[in-house]
Amino acid sequence: MCTSVTFLSETGDNFLARTMDFAFELNGRPVVIPRKQHFPSDAGGAGYDTRYGFVGAGRNMGNYV
Repeated sequence: MCTSVTFLSETGDNFLARTMDFAFELNGRPVVIPRKQHFPSDAGGAGYDTRYGFVGAGRNMGNYV
């Protein structure tokens, strides 16, 4: 079962956190993504630059560390 929670800041900004539950082991680890991190596009586009940093859990996939 997936779980989500939202937060509303004093300035009116919304933040969403969510879990994804799988029936198999993901071998996840803590992941920290800084502000202005660039992610290249797998579809050949320009990619994406993050505005905000974030912390989560994940695993290595493809060329991403």
